[in-house]
Amino acid sequence: MFLHLKYLGVDDCRHAYTVGCRDYLSEMFRFRFKLLKGNPRNISPWRVAQNPDPKPDLIHIVTGPDRETFRQELSNALRLSNNYTRMFIEDVDAPDI
Repeated sequence: MFLHLKYLGVDDCRHAYTVGCRDYLSEMFRFRFKLLKGNPRNISPWRVAQNPDPKPDLIHIVTGPDRETFRQELSNALRLSNNYTRMFIEDVDAPDI
């Protein structure tokens, strides 16, 4: 079902396991896996300005510390997506969201 899935993520990579996971997934899925290292508040608007094509099939969003951060990240993700893009939203148990 997901043989051709393209993944785009942005992460600050502050956890020790992130880089190892990124390397493994990059090796397994090659050009279909992209993880940009940096603060999503800086990277996502830059990526939106590039208007990449083809659009990713899956975008991973971590909700962030507050409602406004999440709103901005969701807005950027929507601008990076098309009708077929799915979003994986993490940490939705944050009380402010």
